[in-house]
Amino acid sequence: MRCTSGVLWDCVISMKKNFVYILLVVIIAFAALLISQGLWMRYAVDKNIKDMNESFQECFKKTISETLAYSMSKYNIEYVTDEEYDEVKKKENPVEVNIKKDSEKTLASIKIENALIALSIREDSFKFSKLDTLLTNQLNRDGRVVSSCITLEDISANKILKEIRHDNNAKSTSLYVNTYIAERKIDVSSQSYLIKAEYKIGQSGYLQKLGIVAIVSIIASIVIVLVLFFLLLMINRRCDEISNMERSFHGAIHDLKSPLAYAYFQLLSLEERETDMAKKASLSIAADRVLFLTNKIMRLLKSAHNFRKIEKTDKKEVPLYEMMEQVVVEMRIMFPNKEINFINNIAADFTIRALPDLMEACLRIIVENAIKYNNDNPTVEISAIRSQDDIKITISDNGTGMTGQQMKNIFKPYYSSDKVNGSGIGLYYAQSIAKAHGGRITATSAVGKGSTFLVTLPNSSI
Repeated sequence: MRCTSGVLWDCVISMKKNFVYILLVVIIAFAALLISQGLWMRYAVDKNIKDMNESFQECFKKTISETLAYSMSKYNIEYVTDEEYDEVKKKENPVEVNIKKDSEKTLASIKIENALIALSIREDSFKFSKLDTLLTNQLNRDGRVVSSCITLEDISANKILKEIRHDNNAKSTSLYVNTYIAERKIDVSSQSYLIKAEYKIGQSGYLQKLGIVAIVSIIASIVIVLVLFFLLLMINRRCDEISNMERSFHGAIHDLKSPLAYAYFQLLSLEERETDMAKKASLSIAADRVLFLTNKIMRLLKSAHNFRKIEKTDKKEVPLYEMMEQVVVEMRIMFPNKEINFINNIAADFTIRALPDLMEACLRIIVENAIKYNNDNPTVEISAIRSQDDIKITISDNGTGMTGQQMKNIFKPYYSSDKVNGSGIGLYYAQSIAKAHGGRITATSAVGKGSTFLVTLPNSSI
C-alpha cells in the first residue's frame, strides 16, 4: 500500500478499520506459503526418489554383470555352431541358449547372461557377497546405505536358496530414508530363479540442504509475519491515541463556544447600560471580537472534520499579508508583557489558495511558539516566495532554539519539550494542516540562536 503525505492518514484509518481483514489476509498468505513450501518439498522428495530408483535399477543391472564376470572367470566360455551343438549336449548339465529367433542383439545378450548366471548358481559359484559389496559401494556415492538384503529364490521350488543381509548399526544422519527394490528373473530351460535386492538408503545431501533451506525460509516467514502483526498492532494503538487526542482537541474547541457566547451577551448587556460613549465603544469592539472568535471556532469545527481531504475546489484565494497581520494582532493581545518585533516581508498582493481558518491556525501555532519560547523582546520575521511549483512561507525567530533530539520529535503527537505549558498537539496539528493542503513543514534550529520554520505549499495558481 503506497501512501503519499496527503493521504497517509486515510491509509492508516483504512488499515485500522480493516484490521481484522488485513490480519486474516496475512494468516492466509502465511498458510499459502507453508503449503507451497510443503508441496515444493514433496515434489523434491518424489523427484529424488524417482531419480534414485532409476539409479538403483541401473546400478543393480550393472553390478549383476560385474559379479557374473567375476564368478565366471574360471570358465572358458565358447560360442558353438549348430554342427558343434551335438557334441556340447554330450556334456553333463549343458546350458542351452536358443537365440535363433531373437533379432535384437540386446535381448540375445540378456539370454546369454541369464544362462551364465543360471550355470553359476547351479555350480554355487555366483558371488552374492561380491554383488552386495559392489552394489553398496556404488550406492554410497549418492546416499548412505542404511541396510541391505539380497535373496536368491528358486521360483520353481518356491523356496529361498540364499540370503545376505547387512544392517548399518550407526544411526543415519539423513532426514529421510527410503526403501528401493530391484529384481532379476532368470528363466533357463526348466529352471527359474529370482535375484532380489532390497536396500534402505538415506537421501542425498542435496535433499537435506533443500530441507534446511525450507526450514530457514519458514522461520524467516514466521518472523516477518510476527513483525507485520506487531506493526499492525502499533498502527492500531497509534490510531486510537490520535483519535483520542483529536476528540479531546475538538472537544476543547467546542467547549469554548459556551463561555464565549456568555461573554458576548454580557458585553452586549454592559454596552446597553453604559452611558460613557468611550467605554460603550470599547465594549462594542470587545463584543465584536468575541463574536468573531465564536464564528471562527464554528468554522474550524466544520472544516476540521474533513480537513485531511481538502480538494482544490474547496480552497479559496487568501491574501497572506492580511492573514499574518491578523495573527500579529492576536499575538500582541496574548503576550501583552512582551515587546514583540514583527517583520512582515510579505507583499501586500501575495495570495495563496487554502482553507482560510485552517491555514491561519497553522501559521498562528508557529508564530505563537516563536514568541512563547523567547525572551521579553522576541523578533519574528515572516516572508514568502512563489516558484513555478510551490510556495514557501518562512517564519524565523531569535528564540531559545532546539536541540537535535527535540528536532526529531517536534512534529510527533504529544511530544513537547515544555513539560509545564506544552501539550504536544500544536506543531503536530500544524503539520497535519500543511499536509492536508498537499504541503509540509520543515524546521532548522540552533540552541540559543533561534529557529526557522519553512511551510511549503503547492502553487495552486498555475
